[in-house]
Amino acid sequence: MYIFYCLGFAHSLYYIYSALNKDVSLPGIYEFTTGLSHHPNGAKNTYHNTKDNKVQSWMMEKMQEDYWDKGTLSRKSKEQWFKVNVDILMKRMNHNNTDLHVLQWRHGCEIEESNGQVKFLRGIDEYSYDGSEFLSFDDENMRWIAPVQAAQITKRKWDDVAILNQYTKGYLEKECEKEFGGGMPFTDWFDKLKRKFTTSLPEHMLTSSGIRPNDDGTYQLRKSVEIHEDDKAKYDCYVSHSSLPEPVIKPWGNYNYV
Repeated sequence: MYIFYCLGFAHSLYYIYSALNKDVSLPGIYEFTTGLSHHPNGAKNTYHNTKDNKVQSWMMEKMQEDYWDKGTLSRKSKEQWFKVNVDILMKRMNHNNTDLHVLQWRHGCEIEESNGQVKFLRGIDEYSYDGSEFLSFDDENMRWIAPVQAAQITKRKWDDVAILNQYTKGYLEKECEKEFGGGMPFTDWFDKLKRKFTTSLPEHMLTSSGIRPNDDGTYQLRKSVEIHEDDKAKYDCYVSHSSLPEPVIKPWGNYNYV
């Protein structure tokens, strides 16, 4: 679920993902759950889970026609990411699959609105494991904070990728703020929500050939990025298309997880 608070002209918007290590087969409890809440003129909430892909009617009224299809592809990718990382953390904590474990990610921003002007207050990007703080982003200093020893590995790995920390800061301070305007502006929030090491590089960093015709009547598009030899980050090529049942992800090097 997602939590939204409105106090006077101060607003907060949070997205939360929750993933369990196994299916518990209980009503209302799912192995993977996402959702959002928006409160410009009254609370509106929606959520998605791994079983029934539920979406409220108000959401369908506000979104573009292909919104839910695009969101489904994005969620599948994130769901797989969570499955892998729950397993990694369980091994790191010496936990087994007998007990129930949960990994959660919450991120969003707080703003202040006055005389039609929006002011950024702070951004939040944090992870918890089994209900305890695991990792959080220090937006001001652009670095990760690890309150527990088990998170130190992740902190060092993520802090080594400066461009992703810059992107995280940019999202929290710029993109998140934009999502408050225009009634219900979340036309592509699934695609905008970044995920550590499955983040799209900013478009200005990519070189594109543009759409070109082939001899057989089809079309092609090529995009490339210059990666410096000393860059410690690992990169994936992510392709999503209406003809594909799910996105194709090809790694350049090894995957980066927690």
